[in-house]
Amino acid sequence: MATCEREELAAIREAAAAWVVRLADELEETGEGGAGGEAQRDFQAWLRADPRHQETFRQIRLMWDALEQPLPRAAPARRPLLLGAASLLGLCLLFLGHGQHWLADERSGIGEVRQLTLTDGSRLTLDSGSAVDLDFSGTERRVRLLAGRVLAQVAHDPAGRPFRVVSEEGTAQALGTRYVVDRSGDGTLVSVIESSVAVRAARGGASVTLGPGQALRLGPGGTAEPLAAAPAADSWERHRLIFDNAPLDEVLAQLNRYFPGHLHASGDDLARLRFTGALPADDVDKALRLLAEVLPLRVERHSRWLIRVRT
Repeated sequence: MATCEREELAAIREAAAAWVVRLADELEETGEGGAGGEAQRDFQAWLRADPRHQETFRQIRLMWDALEQPLPRAAPARRPLLLGAASLLGLCLLFLGHGQHWLADERSGIGEVRQLTLTDGSRLTLDSGSAVDLDFSGTERRVRLLAGRVLAQVAHDPAGRPFRVVSEEGTAQALGTRYVVDRSGDGTLVSVIESSVAVRAARGGASVTLGPGQALRLGPGGTAEPLAAAPAADSWERHRLIFDNAPLDEVLAQLNRYFPGHLHASGDDLARLRFTGALPADDVDKALRLLAEVLPLRVERHSRWLIRVRT
């Protein structure tokens, strides 16, 4: 199975598990009436969007049944229901999500930032939940990014072998020393810290050269226009996440990299609220407390697998 297909299936499984949590949450809030109209419409639309969704949801429900916690039709005691949903989501993420790249040459665990020294003297830092395959030959130095985010500090090679970080969406070849490649969502983001990087989409087209402070997103449709890199794009190497007027949903997505379960966010102000500042990447609970001090949101930890953020 191709890497892209494996990641797509993993995303579907995570979405199915998240739907179990959301439906359970809606049941908690609405009582015997079950999930509200909007949630049901969204859920049915998700089921119809891909033939695999319904079968995957059915499999997740079977896992729930194996835990002897079937999704009830009427409102049960509310707290145990939500904890059961959280436990289910944790199991799904453990077995179907984050563990999918355990056969990679090098990988990092959730919450781990791992530094490697490669055979040519280059240094590679893997962010939380990242995985790479390494292919160093007589003609090139290739790092295939399977998941997550890496920081490459490239050493000079006397043999002149190019250093490339490759993903499903394209290739980022070092023309200097230091850059970040991040696979998230349906694309790859290349951010240059020092010197320059030549980026080329997997679908072909001209190479784009980026300088310090520039970034470029590679997606299914190819490349977009260069943009300004995020402030301190490599700050996660030092266990800090720095944001400049970032939407709250983007901030939570970054924190979710370091949490072994799911940060479930809801509320009308989720897209409107913005944050500027620094948060600790190695302490998600502390980061959420800091957010709650400056933004109108409520943080609820329901289990080791589930944290809910309400605006």
